[in-house]
Amino acid sequence: MLPTAAVSFAIVIAVVVILVHAFACGVMARSSEFHLLHKGIRPPRLKITEAYPGLKTGDVVLFVAHVATPTNTAFSQTFYSHSGVVLAPLGPAGWEAGRVYLSEAQPGHGFMPDLARPGVDVRLQDGSVITPLLTRLKFYMGSAFLMRLARPLARRAAEAVLVEARALYAAAHPYPSAVQAVYSTLGGSADARHCMQHTAHLLDVAGLTSAMAETGFLKTCREVCSLPGRALRDGNFYLPPVQLVYDADC
Repeated sequence: MLPTAAVSFAIVIAVVVILVHAFACGVMARSSEFHLLHKGIRPPRLKITEAYPGLKTGDVVLFVAHVATPTNTAFSQTFYSHSGVVLAPLGPAGWEAGRVYLSEAQPGHGFMPDLARPGVDVRLQDGSVITPLLTRLKFYMGSAFLMRLARPLARRAAEAVLVEARALYAAAHPYPSAVQAVYSTLGGSADARHCMQHTAHLLDVAGLTSAMAETGFLKTCREVCSLPGRALRDGNFYLPPVQLVYDADC
């Protein structure tokens, strides 16, 4: 007869193998459902040179990654896998007047050219970042979609978004670790923010939404992606996303 310890170890191994296979099968099933759910999406297209002059603080850029497997494919099943909030100039005395930026949160895997040093690439910091929008779009490995506000934010709301985005960037506000991501997926609250939670937080700051960033990762993803056409707190609303066609030099 096998020792009790050996039997216990064999049972643990068997359970682990079963759980791993069950997880893999679950991911495959959810991925299949994702592709069936979104196979008919055909958004209108807009050249970035046409969209750029009208960009406003509070507009949202949604992304679909073309590399790896987006988290949403297996979990939230939203079409978009990443998002960021547009930061636009407020006039001659505004923030970085004359250039439009993007505020987002990401895990520090991305690279983009250093505008101050031609030919040199830099890695984006882990967590909250602010990048020149044109450069970010040009070098993003995927597709970008613009979700525009029907009307501009009030100046006070736009300034609040700019101030908060800069503060988060300066503090390198963290992106969730693997443990935090699982905890948030289960509905828990963590100080770190996923990209969709970062977007939701800035929309909360703008007064467009209320506590949307605090609803847990999965629900926040769905909330952000379902914003078009929904009445917001100040009576504003988002227009349906349009796919951006990059035709600019940055």
